[in-house]
Amino acid sequence: LRRAQEICQAEASLSLDLQTYKQNLDGTLRISVSNAASNIFMDNLLLPFSQTYPGVNFQIHEEAVSEQIISLKNNLIDVAYANAPLPENDSFNYLTMQKEQFYAVYHKNNTLNFHPNDRITLKELQNLPICCNYGCYNLLNNLCSAQGFSPQIRLISTTGTTATKFAENSSVVAVVSEVSCKHISDNLEKVLIKEENFIYYQTLFWSKQNRIIPILDKFIEFAKNNRK
Repeated sequence: LRRAQEICQAEASLSLDLQTYKQNLDGTLRISVSNAASNIFMDNLLLPFSQTYPGVNFQIHEEAVSEQIISLKNNLIDVAYANAPLPENDSFNYLTMQKEQFYAVYHKNNTLNFHPNDRITLKELQNLPICCNYGCYNLLNNLCSAQGFSPQIRLISTTGTTATKFAENSSVVAVVSEVSCKHISDNLEKVLIKEENFIYYQTLFWSKQNRIIPILDKFIEFAKNNRK
């Protein structure tokens, strides 16, 4: 049985190597994408790549960063595109993509007497109930702690879109990334949170342990050459 497994693995490895010598790259690329960044990913990467390599097929999964990490570790996907700060992990290689800033989203007629100008600091959110997503929570909490206070978290959600929706409640302020508040309702306003370190980059990342298939190698190279 062990010998048979070695032969099967060798055959699979050879098959992958032969793909690199084909004139037209083909096969299937399994990708996980953060829900909030799916449109950016499609427009900036997936559609241009698919036009360049029409023989490639795709499996797209929409997952939170925590789920993407599990999927990569279990070899259920080949690569992930995250719309959140990537936790430090020696198991992954990564490529930083689009820069994201954070905004405070609030109801126009909120009950908090919160009516800021064109930008604010984290200190101005010190005494306000906050909702955010898990992806930005650690960064938000660490920066607030460095300034001597803890954010009053009312709700934490998987996606920034859900946190933004909760801001329809006029007694909370949502702290979300720019991509999560591009299409807010008419009842809501947004204001830039201007802090030097309160930024992150959308990230393309993949496992160090899993063998890089030729399609993924081409996709990573394509992403490097098409970063915004």
